[in-house]
Amino acid sequence: MKTLGGIGTERSIGSDVEQFPKARGEYDLMTPRENLGLIVSPATDVELDNTLPLMEAFFGAEIANPKIVHWVQELNRLSVWAIKDAKTGVGLGCYSQLFLSPLGKELAEKDQLDARTPQRDWLASSEEPPAAVYKWLMVARGRAFGGIPMVASFMRQPRFAKLDYFAGALTPSGADFLERYGFEKISPGARTYRYERLANRAPLQEMAS
Repeated sequence: MKTLGGIGTERSIGSDVEQFPKARGEYDLMTPRENLGLIVSPATDVELDNTLPLMEAFFGAEIANPKIVHWVQELNRLSVWAIKDAKTGVGLGCYSQLFLSPLGKELAEKDQLDARTPQRDWLASSEEPPAAVYKWLMVARGRAFGGIPMVASFMRQPRFAKLDYFAGALTPSGADFLERYGFEKISPGARTYRYERLANRAPLQEMAS
């Protein structure tokens, strides 16, 4: 079975590299740019079918069976997002995430969550409150990279703002992206990264007291 499980931001186009911060940044502070002519929205079934070849082109055998991706999106419609040209609607990239149940979060915290084969009891449906979010896979070349801050901005709304992020990296550029935007490995040698959301961090005055 082909599998999907981790972030691989493909940076073969120079503009992607230029958008990475020179110093450590904060994922929760990524700001969408208004002049890129992009829109993002939860992927429809047709958009999923059109996006899967794009994923496979970059990650080959790391891509999940299409049935798994469709199942995840049916379970929670905010799991897979299409990054599109605002004028033509042509797909340019994708952003996917797993909404974790308490058990899924516990497995991620223990570096035991195999995102290649997500199980139902690891995930939260659209009707269930999630405990955390796992960054599943992103494909964003060139201008499409601008879609990532757009989804990040959406995920800052109150109902999601305190959900810590977990992720794995399929490629060196994926690991670079995570580390540059504030993700840290949960322990030395672990496969899993964690990002503590800004809403969960103690204010500076409390930390100093």
